[in-house]
Amino acid sequence: LATRVAAAGVPVDRAWSHGGHPAAEVLAERHGFEATRGLWVMRRPVDADHPLPPLAAPDGVRLRGYDAADPADAAAVLRVNAAAFAHHPEQGDLDEAGLAERVAEPWFDADGLVMAVEEADGTLLAFHWTKRHDARLGEVYVVGVDPATGQEHRAQIFVCTSMPWCYFHRLGQHPLRFVKFITIS
Repeated sequence: LATRVAAAGVPVDRAWSHGGHPAAEVLAERHGFEATRGLWVMRRPVDADHPLPPLAAPDGVRLRGYDAADPADAAAVLRVNAAAFAHHPEQGDLDEAGLAERVAEPWFDADGLVMAVEEADGTLLAFHWTKRHDARLGEVYVVGVDPATGQEHRAQIFVCTSMPWCYFHRLGQHPLRFVKFITIS
């Protein structure tokens, strides 16, 4: 297919390969492509034998679920997402329609989109969006920290404080595994 596309004179400046398959590597080399991004899959159980570290939300920060009926929540998530992922070709382009599509998905749970807000004024600092695949598997779907807060280094704190929140409020009937897909640039 790549040879036909090249023979037809169609310019191709990027391609996607799922995984590091040897044939994809040969194809990429043959057509002058080089890997610029990768994807890591990280898994972690959360249960009595594998507890999360005891962390609390930072002072002045409150965790709460997303309110799908409140346009201000949608606007805040879109604002933080755009700022946090300004460099990311797919995630940074999330808009109202894309957010509405995800909220309409059968897997969406408003309590699983955990928002870290300033207690004083409700400003969204960060969000941790989880995705439940089944009763035993949850995904760290998106973690967005507003760079304007200067708290990007606290992303792990937001994740570690919201995972138990999700576990106890949503998924606590069963042992749970969280999975995270990380794009490497």
